Amino acid sequence: MEIALVQIVIAAILTLFPQIPAGVSSFITSVIAQLPVLVASGTDINAFVNAQVALVKEMIAANRDPTQQEWDDLNGTVAAELAKLQAQAAPTP
Repeated sequence: MEIALVQIVIAAILTLFPQIPAGVSSFITSVIAQLPVLVASGTDINAFVNAQVALVKEMIAANRDPTQQEWDDLNGTVAAELAKLQAQAAPTP
């Protein structure tokens, strides 16, 4: 399935659950936005998404927003994958 379509579907589903804390919704939106980069870098998307879904379930069950550490972990994962992409695209001497 096209990543853009998945992003649209998930964004639409989020609107059906207004009780989800705003921070969790923002976290999910950020995860979705990062999918193209992660796919391009060769990340195991299935494992990544499953881990993020488990984390979001914890947040919703606890009725809390993501912690700073959870944001940092997500951003760190994306930064590492971007660095791999940049290394692959860099010309070899």
